[in-house]
Amino acid sequence: MSVRVALQSHVRNAGGMRRWAYLGEDTAWRIEAERGPLADAEPVRIGERIERISQELRRPYIDWVGELSQANSSLEWWASELAAKNPFTMLYSRICALACARELLAEGLDDALLVCSTPALARAVVEEAGTAGRSVTVQRGSAGALSGDAAGSHRERLRPLVDRVAAGLPLALARRAGRGPAAAALRDAPAYRRRVAQALGDRRDGGFAGNDAVLLVTWADGRSVGPDGRYRDPHLGSLGDLLESHGRRVAYLPRLLPGAPVHETLSSLLSGGVRVFLPETWIGNADWRDAAAVARSFQPQIPAGAEIGGVPVAGLAREHVDRFRRAQAWALAQAALIRNLAAGGVRPGSVVLPFEGHAWEQAVTAAVHEYMPGTRVIGYDNVNFSRLALSLYPAESELGIRPLPDVVVTNGPAFARILAGEGFPEERIRVGCGLRHEYVWADPGEPDAAPPGEPLRILAAGSIDAGQTVELVEKAVAAFGSEGFQVTVKLHPAVNRHAVMSRLSAPGRAADFREEPISELLRSADVLLYAYSVVCYEALAHGVAPVFVKAESFLDLDQLEPFPELGQRARTVEELQAAAEQVAALGEEDRRRWRERARAALAEALAPVEASCAAPFLEP
Repeated sequence: MSVRVALQSHVRNAGGMRRWAYLGEDTAWRIEAERGPLADAEPVRIGERIERISQELRRPYIDWVGELSQANSSLEWWASELAAKNPFTMLYSRICALACARELLAEGLDDALLVCSTPALARAVVEEAGTAGRSVTVQRGSAGALSGDAAGSHRERLRPLVDRVAAGLPLALARRAGRGPAAAALRDAPAYRRRVAQALGDRRDGGFAGNDAVLLVTWADGRSVGPDGRYRDPHLGSLGDLLESHGRRVAYLPRLLPGAPVHETLSSLLSGGVRVFLPETWIGNADWRDAAAVARSFQPQIPAGAEIGGVPVAGLAREHVDRFRRAQAWALAQAALIRNLAAGGVRPGSVVLPFEGHAWEQAVTAAVHEYMPGTRVIGYDNVNFSRLALSLYPAESELGIRPLPDVVVTNGPAFARILAGEGFPEERIRVGCGLRHEYVWADPGEPDAAPPGEPLRILAAGSIDAGQTVELVEKAVAAFGSEGFQVTVKLHPAVNRHAVMSRLSAPGRAADFREEPISELLRSADVLLYAYSVVCYEALAHGVAPVFVKAESFLDLDQLEPFPELGQRARTVEELQAAAEQVAALGEEDRRRWRERARAALAEALAPVEASCAAPFLEP
C-alpha cells in the first residue's frame, strides 16, 4: 500500500498513482489540475468530509487558540494572525485538511497522490501516511523538497531594498512604473505612500478631541468618492451623516485597500469634503522598522505536541506565524498610528471600526485603550453570519485579556443572537441597523416575470475571492449551460477580474458576464447562486431564491446560515440542478409565503435604517 505526497507547486502529473486528493485551499488550482496534469487520475472528493470536520473541530480550535492567548498575551500576540483566527489566512482550513487525510488513510486510501498547499502540511501528511502503514514517496525525490517557502522568503528579503528605492525614486517616475509585481511592491512601500501624501499637502494636523468627536476607521479605494467628488463610505454606509445629525463631529481614518491606486485615492480622500487622517502621514519610517523588527523576532509559545481532536497542529501553526510576519508588522504599525495620533492631539470620545475580529483590529483596540484613556472602541458588525468566521468568536479563556471592542453594534437582531450564543459578553452587544446595506429596503417593485415556457434564469454572483468565483462559475456553467436555462454571471466589484478570467475554462469564459448593478440583475433572475457573500440578502429583498454553492476543498461560510429554511445548499452539478428544479416547481402561494418569510429574515439581519439607529453608537 503506497501513497505519494506533493506540494501543489511541484505537481506535473499523478506520479503513477490511480487516484488523487487535493488537501489545499486554492479552488482554482484544483479545477485547473482536474482538466490538466491530473486529468487521467480519479479525484477523491472530500467536500462533504471537510464540511463535517470543520464543524466538529471548530470549538476545540477556538479553545486551543484561547490557551495560546493565555500563554502569549501581549500586543505582538494580538497583532498576529494566529491569535486572530481569520479563516481566510487558511490555518484552520489546513488543520481540517490534515484531519481529512488522517481519516482517508485510516479508511484504507492507497495508490493515491495527496496534494498539499504548504510545506508544513505536506510534512504532516507524510508523517500521517507513514504512521498509517503506507509506503510514502515525495514528489521531486525527498522530504527536503518540502522545506521552506522560497518565493515568499525571496519577496521578504527584497522588501528593504524596495523601501530604499521608494524613499528616493522621483514620484513621477514611480507613478509611471507600469504594472507587475515590482511596480506593485513599489507602490505598496510605506515610504512611497508617505511621500505621495506629503506631496498632496497632507500634514500631521491633530486637534480632534472631546466627547463629541468620533473617529471612523475604515477602508478606501475608488468607491470612496462619488461622481460629485464628495466622500462616501462603502464600509460604514451613512454612519458618519447619522452621527453628525446627532451633534457629533466626525473624522475618518481610511486605510487603502490592496490594489487601490495610491495617488488617485489619496488625492480624492483629501478633497472629498470630510476631515481625514491619512495613516500614510501618521506612521513614520521608524514605526515601520520597529514593527517589522518585532514581527521578525516573534516566537510565540506553541507546545510541540499540540493537537486538536488528535490532529497535530504545532508545525502548521509555526508555519502560519512565519507566513504572516509581514501582516503582523502591518497590524503592529496600526498600534503605532494610534499612539502617534494621540500624541498629536487626536483623542476622540469614540473610535468606530468595522468588527471582524482581525489582527489589526485587536492591535488598534489595544492601542486606543492604552494611549487614549477614556475613549470608547465601538465595533460595527461588518455583516458576517457564518459561525466559521472564527475571528469573531473569542474563547471563554480570552474574555479577560483579548482586546475586544467596548461595544459591538450589529446590523440587526440576528447577529446579536449569534454573538451572544457564542459567548461574546452580552453587556457589550447593541442591536443596530443595516447602515451599509440600507439600499436593500428601497422598493424593488415587482420582479420581471419570465414569460411562460422561457428558460429558468440563473444569476451566479461571485465573491471577492477569485478561486471561489472560478468554482462558482464553472459549476454554474456545468449545471445550467444547456437548453432550458439562462445563465448570467456578475463578478464582485473588488475581485481581481484577470485572476478569475485567466483561470476559467473556455466554457466558463464564454458565459454571459454582466456589468449592471446586482440590484438590476436580480430583477430578472429566478435563482441566485452565491458563495461567501451577503448578496443572498439582496436576493431575499428581491424575492429571488438563493442557492449556496458549497466548496470542494475550502470551508463553507454561508451568510444565510441563520435562516436555512430560506435557501438551499448544493455542492455537485446534480445537486444544483435539483435545487433549481425545486425552485421552478413552487406554486404561486408557496412563493408568496416564502417572500413573506424572506422579508422578515431581512429585517432580522439588516434592520431598516431610521433616526434611532444612532442610539447604539451614542449610549454609554
